[in-house]
Amino acid sequence: MKEFPKELTVGKYRLKLLPASMSLACELYNVFVSDAENMIFWMPNGLPKSIDDVFNDLVSYDTDKQYCMYYTYDKDVLLGQIGFSRISWRHGVGTIGYWLKKEARGKGVVSSILPGIERLGFETFELRKLIIGCDGKNMPSRKIAEKNGYTLDAFCRQDIVWPDGTIRDNCEYSKLKSEWEKGKQK
Repeated sequence: MKEFPKELTVGKYRLKLLPASMSLACELYNVFVSDAENMIFWMPNGLPKSIDDVFNDLVSYDTDKQYCMYYTYDKDVLLGQIGFSRISWRHGVGTIGYWLKKEARGKGVVSSILPGIERLGFETFELRKLIIGCDGKNMPSRKIAEKNGYTLDAFCRQDIVWPDGTIRDNCEYSKLKSEWEKGKQK
């Protein structure tokens, strides 16, 4: 297992691992509540019910070495999160997760940052495979995976039950380290 860098710069974006704090919990809670209809699709366990819920999640992330999510900033404005929502060190596989505030979506933010996250996964963490999973109807996320050279490995029908009770399909995309290395040579 590798040490997580505290801060990364990818193009114009700064990515920061931030310790749990009530001010961060409050900022995140406000983002989640202001766009609850869309944020629910990045939170399969449901939206947090309080700032304390967000804070408790942040505390658990601080100690979980399978989780490495960076808060994404353009200047000093929080845009969202991107990083590893699950890392299997034993198997050399990392699952990339991300979400963006409403006003940051559709502007190429994730595609701009993804090469830095891939470099972190393949070079620093020495993973052999990266995965992007998304709701089957989340076309923007599916396009991000496809545009960035990920292969659709599985379209899992009726795979996830969301907090509102709907049953959703799930797509799983992947990129192997060997594919990433070939892409770097171009």
